[in-house]
Amino acid sequence: MKSSLTMSNITVKNETFAIRCEICHKTDLFYPETNKCLRCETTYKANKAINGITVRVIKNGFLYKEFDVTTNAGTFKVVYNGKELGTESIWVNDKIAIRIPSLIWFVPEFDFNINGNIKSKISVRIWPWFAFRKFAFEIDGKLYYSKIGSSKKLMDWLLKLFNRSK
Repeated sequence: MKSSLTMSNITVKNETFAIRCEICHKTDLFYPETNKCLRCETTYKANKAINGITVRVIKNGFLYKEFDVTTNAGTFKVVYNGKELGTESIWVNDKIAIRIPSLIWFVPEFDFNINGNIKSKISVRIWPWFAFRKFAFEIDGKLYYSKIGSSKKLMDWLLKLFNRSK
């Protein structure tokens, strides 16, 4: 049986942007104009090998992240610690790679080396309530890990708290 419906019989009356992410089905970090979700797009490179290098998150904590970085030269533990009073630091295999004073607010970028010759950069943005707003880890100019934090959970909690007090 043949269908009488052909493409010439179809008329598109209206086109609109998507209103939510097709992966996580949320709207808070979704940008319809570009059809990109910052939540889903920014974490996809974690744990994937690029140029023989893998970066894997080991610990995720309050102003603290720990990674296993595997390269041709071996496996290295890289730690960002923003909990130190007045300073932030990057550690590689339990040795300080870089420590910078953060007198007014958090330092946005740390350039350091892994194993002496692997150029690396960690970029950090912190919300006023001391949660990660953005965290990115680059090695040799390539992005291996990126995570953008949402303020939605805090806002939901504040709204619940405010509505209870009425």
